[in-house]
Amino acid sequence: MVSKLHRNSSKIIHYTVNACLFPLCAAHGLAITTVEGVGKPNTGLHDIQKRLIESHALQCGFCTPGFVMSAFALLRNNPYPSRDDVERALEGNLCRCTGYRPILQAMEPFTKECCPMGEQCCKNQQQSDSQAPEDVNVGCQPTQVPIFPPELQTSSEYRKSVCFEGPSWSWASPTDLSELLTLKSKYPHAPVIMGNTTAALSIKLGKFNSSKILLYGGNIPALKEVCVVEGGVSFGAAVTLSELSQHLTQLKGEIKEGNKKHFPALEEMVGRYGADQIRNVATLSGSILSGRSNSDIITLFTALDASVCLASVNGERNVGIEGLSLQEMEVIKSVFIPNSDQDKFTQSMFFKQAQRRTFSLAIINCGMHVILSDTRTVEKLRICFGGIADKAVLARKTMDLAVGT
Repeated sequence: MVSKLHRNSSKIIHYTVNACLFPLCAAHGLAITTVEGVGKPNTGLHDIQKRLIESHALQCGFCTPGFVMSAFALLRNNPYPSRDDVERALEGNLCRCTGYRPILQAMEPFTKECCPMGEQCCKNQQQSDSQAPEDVNVGCQPTQVPIFPPELQTSSEYRKSVCFEGPSWSWASPTDLSELLTLKSKYPHAPVIMGNTTAALSIKLGKFNSSKILLYGGNIPALKEVCVVEGGVSFGAAVTLSELSQHLTQLKGEIKEGNKKHFPALEEMVGRYGADQIRNVATLSGSILSGRSNSDIITLFTALDASVCLASVNGERNVGIEGLSLQEMEVIKSVFIPNSDQDKFTQSMFFKQAQRRTFSLAIINCGMHVILSDTRTVEKLRICFGGIADKAVLARKTMDLAVGT
């Protein structure tokens, strides 16, 4: 579990990551908690670990640390999760021998639907919520919760730009967009690392061997900004899929009902994208630049006619996602998703066929966006398919044929 101090507030954020997708240099200024930090025999087990043992939810034990960490991070962020929250938090963990039923049953006492107090649950008592006993959720034991290191909260050293140099590669982590653009102009072939879910493979295959420097953009506030602008919403390039989901929930109260008809399609896409450990680090720009023909983001965003803002030391320009091509010194600054038309019937949908409902790449996916005229005929239609060619494809003939029907 990774914990960090939000740069624009004093809030501490906890999230799970796959260690193989999280470079060591990216951990600078962050607090890392492993399963040993949650509990161990000589210092005492956490209730999560105890429940797994008591529920016969482990056999070989190889997958157990992952389940423990996923559940622990969930309880740190949400002390009273629902069953659906638990299933979503654990869906990125694979178990080959125990089976998922006892693992899920072990987590039930932590959910708000199943109280460990039994008949003594405060829900069964004639009292207000304010009178609920503090120990209803057995997962919250202050003596076993790691404290976020005070030096990471008070020291400004961890919020400055930093560069690590090794025998083969260098890692530059700027904290300002202008500094990133300057570095990109100096090292035009250097990759900009965000979530590392795609770049790691490219580095391993030697795609960036000519640069020998990695530019990290995850600490730049300007790339995390989300703004409601004229005609739509602008999401920073470094916004993760998990953050996109959170922002969509918040934006529902800020945007007019008719302008957010495409939100359900976006939420469906996010819910089908990988698992929490991936959604917590995978970013919008990284997904767009992944080059995968079956990218869920590319497919749906193309259907929604989204565009990106490209920035360099020479200025900025806006281009559509379809056929996107960056010049050497450019980076993606933000992604613009237009509003739906509030005065007309508008419908957006996302479909995905994969080996599993979640935590699986698409075999084929599809994004659709249709606008009907006052006479209930098709005024505009955009259909994009992924996974059927070497890149996402707009069904132009079908789109043109449907107009007016």
